[in-house]
Amino acid sequence: MVYASISQGFKSGGFNLTSSDPGFDPETVWSYELGAKMDWQPQRLRSNLVLFYYDYKDLQVSDFTRPGVLSISNAADATVKGFELENQWMPTVDWLIALNYAYLDATYDSYLAPAGPVLVDVSGNYLNAAPKHKLNAAVEYFQNLSAGTLSYRVEYAWQDKQFFTSFNREVSSQDAYGLWNARLGFLTLDERWEFQAYGENLADENYSTSSREFTATHVGVTKDVGPPLTFGGKVVYHFM
Repeated sequence: MVYASISQGFKSGGFNLTSSDPGFDPETVWSYELGAKMDWQPQRLRSNLVLFYYDYKDLQVSDFTRPGVLSISNAADATVKGFELENQWMPTVDWLIALNYAYLDATYDSYLAPAGPVLVDVSGNYLNAAPKHKLNAAVEYFQNLSAGTLSYRVEYAWQDKQFFTSFNREVSSQDAYGLWNARLGFLTLDERWEFQAYGENLADENYSTSSREFTATHVGVTKDVGPPLTFGGKVVYHFM
């Protein structure tokens, strides 16, 4: 199946409650997508490909200008383009192999970002939290039992360097990193109950998920740290 779409989105404006900046304008985006969904090898291999282009006008961007003060302002223009490729392959009925890749080119076309009492031209910088490359891979094995299906899954997720503020400074960035996860699951024969035991960030990787800059007031930078090595369990009931 091949498809194409053109759509427009709208996000209303508002007012900054904690800063002295005036209200911010509405945000609009034109979205263009072209994709294909394909089955190969008598439905053993499935590939999904989508190419996208997003054209933002008056993009709303959040920045901390000083501790406790969040300022939302409008970038004049921003462009996001790239593609995503998803693949799922079942060489046998017992094995599932998945490989996904995404490429993202997201930049501010024109933006004067507030930095305390001054404005800084960040045109051409990357958008916040927009890594250029992302890769996900997983291998899963299914074992049929008399009471249900047991599954063993190992996955790896990697993403490229990203910046958390529009200024694209190294101090508020996160270098490329990868996470290993594993899951043991059991689905009952009637597919009503599902039990899972999982481990996440098995290599205990240190990484941050966001940050805030207060350099205009010489206070520094704060960061949110991702979860460390984590083990857990889950019970799910499916209503039929």
